[in-house]
Amino acid sequence: MNSTLKNTAKKINVFCVLGILILIGSCGSSSNSSSGRSSSSPATILLDCGQGAGCPQLILTGDPLSTVPVSQSAKGFRGYGDPSIEFDSSSDTLWLSYSWLINRNPDIAGPIIVGNVESHLARSTDGGQSFEWVANLNTNEPANDPVNGVVGWLNHEVTSLLLQPDGNWQMLWFTYHKTEGGVPFNGGAVLDRSISTTDPTELSTLDGFANTDPWIGADLTHDDYGATHDLHLQVAIDQPDKPVCDMFTEPAHFNFDGEIYLGLNCLVFDGGRQVQDERFLLFHQTVSGYGFVAEIVGYTVAQQFGADRFEQVDITLSESGSVLFIGTPISDESDTPVHLGCVVLEFEDFLQGTLKTNGDGSATVLAKITDSLSVPHGTGACTYDRNSESGLIVVRRTLPPAVSDGVTFELLATGLKF
Repeated sequence: MNSTLKNTAKKINVFCVLGILILIGSCGSSSNSSSGRSSSSPATILLDCGQGAGCPQLILTGDPLSTVPVSQSAKGFRGYGDPSIEFDSSSDTLWLSYSWLINRNPDIAGPIIVGNVESHLARSTDGGQSFEWVANLNTNEPANDPVNGVVGWLNHEVTSLLLQPDGNWQMLWFTYHKTEGGVPFNGGAVLDRSISTTDPTELSTLDGFANTDPWIGADLTHDDYGATHDLHLQVAIDQPDKPVCDMFTEPAHFNFDGEIYLGLNCLVFDGGRQVQDERFLLFHQTVSGYGFVAEIVGYTVAQQFGADRFEQVDITLSESGSVLFIGTPISDESDTPVHLGCVVLEFEDFLQGTLKTNGDGSATVLAKITDSLSVPHGTGACTYDRNSESGLIVVRRTLPPAVSDGVTFELLATGLKF
């Protein structure tokens, strides 16, 4: 959801149609060569969750929508977004962390403000057929603006959930300060981290169970956040010819061959969002911090999808064991960013950070998921685990004037498996 930080022809010859899925390209095409390139694109699955039978809503039993207070004259702000799913084979349980939207935490004094976000947790013990809420992971606690001291609160969103190789759980999430009528992200932002030695419910910061630290900062991160790792300094060494990372967001954890990797969006500001300089970077977690691996995508790949930037990434395994790269192209042509759905790409060499490409050098697309009912600003923020019967999960976003009761986010189960 941090995409609200505004101030940021190839002819188709063959169509294969199955229900509401459309496969474009050569339906019987061969797989890519070892170089990651092929003479023709493999089939691409296109799914519109707003057409035909659509995609069923993923119900989170026990976690109802936030309610709009009677005194609230503004539109509502509620729903579920930014999902991150992870499977624990030892308990045969799927865990799902997500953002929970609310007008305002009732414990915070002052006027009711639209636009607060907390992180919640659900689980499934039936292979992803159903999910139930189990814990609130954080809340909008009161806090002073780190720059000017104005009383406000902290927002928490875009969690990334990881079962580590050692059996412990780790979660990273995006934290920033907000005040009534103030500027969001005054003083930058920080990625907080929680560690649990049991299960993800212990990642909650509410009861003091978890070991929680302000973990990763960038160039605009205020000293008051106390970030442990100023990761922008590492990027400046490895990418000396590129602009500094002013903010990191949209964390994406991945366990590969017993090692932990972390993907982050590097945001650049210079009198406004500089989307042409923003990029998604991959790091390797080490004992002392993080080592830079590669830049995975940037402006050029976003342009392939008619977008300006590529965000909300999930890195995960396919059923065959290949590494998938799932993300959302976002267009900034209008006053409010438009999410252009989710695209599923595939790594050619994960350790080198290279994606599979077509003969013309463009990224090979396994699938693109959209939702014509997500109006007026589109859908995105997908997550996927090959062990879940829900298939790829996508966020439906309906905003005014498309709906009369304000902003509503829903999780949809596409059933798509890769």
